[in-house]
Amino acid sequence: MKRNYNLRKIKTKKSYSTQELAVLCGIHPQTVRSWRNDGLLPIDEDSHYSLFLGSAVKEYLQEQTNQRRVKLGQGEFYCLGCKAKTTSRSTKFVSQDKKIGVNKISIRYEGECIKCGKSVNRFGSLQSNELVAEQVINTSLSPSL
Repeated sequence: MKRNYNLRKIKTKKSYSTQELAVLCGIHPQTVRSWRNDGLLPIDEDSHYSLFLGSAVKEYLQEQTNQRRVKLGQGEFYCLGCKAKTTSRSTKFVSQDKKIGVNKISIRYEGECIKCGKSVNRFGSLQSNELVAEQVINTSLSPSL
């Protein structure tokens, strides 16, 4: 089942019929009708043939996407096995030696899910001076800056 629709194809000031919207999103027309039952408002609610304003369609689909998103806190991972957010038994980070923006280095947090035991990953970034300090702490070396 497709859930990620290309919202850039939908023009905000254009009206779409059920069939046009289905072709544009690459879905079955019955899916668009179910969207109407779930809260997508047509231009004229009393008409048998539904016309939807592009801005209303974009708003509805964006809201559906936002409801599926899982917000993760500090030290939390999303486990693909459990399909839920979880914490890790042991967490380590691996530097990927790639810069992101100014003075930020891409890192990957690795761990193991508490519930099912599968490996979980999360991407992040560190300031380059934080990474040097972390390496100094981990290796007990003196910094040479």
